[in-house]
Amino acid sequence: MRVKAHNEQLPRRCLRRQSVCLNRGKADELGSVIGAYAKEKDAHLKALTPAVFAGTPNDRAYRDHLVARNYKSPYGLQARMWKMAMKDAYETMVKYWASIAQDIRPLVYRKRNWTDAMRHYAFWLLVDPKRVAALYRRATPIPTKFEIPKAERSAVVNIIAYELRNRVVRLPGVKTARNMALDEKMYTATASATGRQQIAVMGFTPRKRITIPLTWDRSDLSKHQGRDGTKGTNLEGSHHLRAEGS
Repeated sequence: MRVKAHNEQLPRRCLRRQSVCLNRGKADELGSVIGAYAKEKDAHLKALTPAVFAGTPNDRAYRDHLVARNYKSPYGLQARMWKMAMKDAYETMVKYWASIAQDIRPLVYRKRNWTDAMRHYAFWLLVDPKRVAALYRRATPIPTKFEIPKAERSAVVNIIAYELRNRVVRLPGVKTARNMALDEKMYTATASATGRQQIAVMGFTPRKRITIPLTWDRSDLSKHQGRDGTKGTNLEGSHHLRAEGS
């Protein structure tokens, strides 16, 4: 197993940690949790269709909608963990539609016959992943802070939507159950009596965590101070963790 920690307020430089060889029971338990997390994330990716994603302001609004419906994970995850998988899925969709938009942006520069209003409208569409998703489902986002003639707006939408649909081969999904994300409430970092650092991560059972001993003892850790812009490998505070199965 590998562990990556990063501080979201700092440049994305991760410190990877390898666990010691886990016994079969613990490895199977952790693998089951990672597998359930992957299924949960995949289910939310499928639920976040272009129409749903385009109509959802942010991941918190989507989460609140599920909570209001008394949603419970069909894969046995605790509430905090399914919410993390849901957030992971939402962020995956944000990145996906943003990457498609980034690929289309150069086309706007090449449209020399477009007016300034058409070009401005095109960039306005492409700057927001939710508007890009709306275009994919053949909706026409209407700006409220500037105006553009209907004919010009339609011309821009037709071209960008055509380019967009040509680039979308398959919407995101989880192919392999390999990792899961954990926030600071879903794991604790401690040290064993011998000084080996270990983390205890959330599993299926409330108040019962899976303890994972890590490689490098404390003397080794001092050699790696600051590699992720923090003090050594402290995984507490504002850090997030991603556990990866071997």
